[in-house]
Amino acid sequence: MNDSVFKEELFEEKKVFITGGATGMGLGFARSFLEHGADVFIASRNAERLELASEKLKELTGESILWKVMDVREESSVDGAVDFIGGEWGNIDILVNNAAGNFFCPIEDLSENGWRAVVDIVLDGTFRVSKKCFPLLKKNGGSIVNIIANYAWNAAPYVGHSGAAKAGVLNLTRTLALEWAKYDIRVNAMCPG
Repeated sequence: MNDSVFKEELFEEKKVFITGGATGMGLGFARSFLEHGADVFIASRNAERLELASEKLKELTGESILWKVMDVREESSVDGAVDFIGGEWGNIDILVNNAAGNFFCPIEDLSENGWRAVVDIVLDGTFRVSKKCFPLLKKNGGSIVNIIANYAWNAAPYVGHSGAAKAGVLNLTRTLALEWAKYDIRVNAMCPG
């Protein structure tokens, strides 16, 4: 049962790719897109979670999804997932860059590896996936939604690494919006909460 204020067929025949789609907000986004008629592809690092998400979405919406294991930190992994969906669909209408990583840690205790891991997932992953999806988005004009957090512009203790990465995503969003407008690709950021 769809109790949304939007028409059920709002995204009918739209092809939606969601990174970090197996749990949390990504799973919620997938459900909403399915309930409004979209074809959905989710990717995440954990095959077991992806399979559970697929089963749960089928149970809740009656619709099937496509999924693939993908690590946004690895170019070859992104290439494989995007090539797969390109072969299945031929284009992407909507890309939701939702993959994220975060943990609380004061900067003085933050390791170089901890910093790098979060920046690589959040900022570099958004860049990597967007760039690889560009040819598929360009075919019909498309939309990218980058998920950020309020500490992209407001400092918060213990999340300096994530705040810096999300601020980078916000700037990347604005840059891509300017550069890719000529291809009829809209790029926006969304800050839930």
